[in-house]
Amino acid sequence: MPDTLKRKSDFMQQQVFNTLTSETEFMRYIHKLGDKDYGLAHGMIPLGSCTMKLNSAIVMSPLTLDGFCNIHPFAPRDQTEGYSAMFKELEVMLSAITNYDCISLQPNSGA
Repeated sequence: MPDTLKRKSDFMQQQVFNTLTSETEFMRYIHKLGDKDYGLAHGMIPLGSCTMKLNSAIVMSPLTLDGFCNIHPFAPRDQTEGYSAMFKELEVMLSAITNYDCISLQPNSGA
């Protein structure tokens, strides 16, 4: 290699590069650093709040309005046409936004 391309300054002089002598030790060090991360998944959101991570309470409040919620699961189709139209429109919009072929509106809590 030509001298003009060789590094002239010291590099990787930090202690971590000189004390960890195996790949296993280095991976343990990286994992230890990751454990120090304090993010949403580790402490800012309580367990069991998977939907709260995505939806604020104010955004979800219209779902509690009379006339919008509490439809009977066995209601006749002629009484649920508005719901069907709204769901179809939402599926079309979400498909356009995500570029998926189709969208499922089924809940998925992971519980």
